[in-house]
Amino acid sequence: MLKLNPLEIQNSLNTRLIGHHIIWEYEVHSTNDVALELASKGALEGTVVLAESQTRGRGRMGRSWYSPPGEGIYLSVILKPPLPPQKAYQITFMAAVAAAETLRHLSGLEVQIKWPNDLMIRNKKVGGILTELKAGPDRIHWAVIGIGINANIVQFPQELQDQVTSLMLESGYPVRRIPLIQNLLRNLEKWYFLILEGNFPKLFETWRSLSCTLGNQVEIKIGEEIIRGLATRVEQDGTLYVREDSGQERPIVTGDVALIAQK
Repeated sequence: MLKLNPLEIQNSLNTRLIGHHIIWEYEVHSTNDVALELASKGALEGTVVLAESQTRGRGRMGRSWYSPPGEGIYLSVILKPPLPPQKAYQITFMAAVAAAETLRHLSGLEVQIKWPNDLMIRNKKVGGILTELKAGPDRIHWAVIGIGINANIVQFPQELQDQVTSLMLESGYPVRRIPLIQNLLRNLEKWYFLILEGNFPKLFETWRSLSCTLGNQVEIKIGEEIIRGLATRVEQDGTLYVREDSGQERPIVTGDVALIAQK
């Protein structure tokens, strides 16, 4: 297994902020856990935590994230956006767009975004994003963006095989992880500075163009409730609207979304 090398990643990275400090570990419980602890101790903005494997990798809704050694990309980035907590969704949208653009560019595959932040190929998950933060009433103290990408995994556990895929399974070729990480960090920084300059509408339009949720029939689980209908629109605050069979349009702030039919 060719291990990731922080110095090799930083070579020719050419970012202004993200990736100047990279913490690498072979195995961690979760890169987000490490990054959250570092952030609480005053780690510099732009610090990246990178691991070869995770023993308790996690995603949205409390799910675990399959993280075998050397076959995926498991990283977290510490940011300190001067934003109020009610705009934290912008950070998640930013990470989804940056990751989708990176994977599309390097693999040539049609990677799309399933609301709010799953990276999909042919209705199977190839990557995911988990944003966690500490905030006061008026501002975000820090945000940790965790990104997991199934790069070169070719064998998934039986219970995941119908739901997930990898770049290698889809393209037939192994992925060079270091160029992928470099491009991902550059894209994150590009979009991060864009939203800090007040250009979130541009980011949002890009997110919408990459969405595989809008215009499709969806099933959303919120606790014990199941909502089915047509995903009609997403507002800039991240709210998804679903038109049920009754014609009523329901706003969805959080939930587990499954696509019933692709466009």
